[in-house]
Amino acid sequence: MLEPKYHEVRRWRLVGTNLNVNCGTKENAIRWGRMARQAGGDISLIEEYDLFDLNKKVLIDHQEFDRTILISL
Repeated sequence: MLEPKYHEVRRWRLVGTNLNVNCGTKENAIRWGRMARQAGGDISLIEEYDLFDLNKKVLIDHQEFDRTILISL
């Protein structure tokens, strides 16, 4: 059986003034971000993406995306 050659990891973070919270899932990040926005916080939602080559065990790509639009009211 063929083994996968690549592995991708996605992480979600809420970032604000004196705030940097890692969230376990996208759904939790959106829910917590919306609650923080309703409370009056200036919060951004960041998605981190990592791609690894499993054969060579190296990081191929790292990117960060601003997904704040998902928590906008």
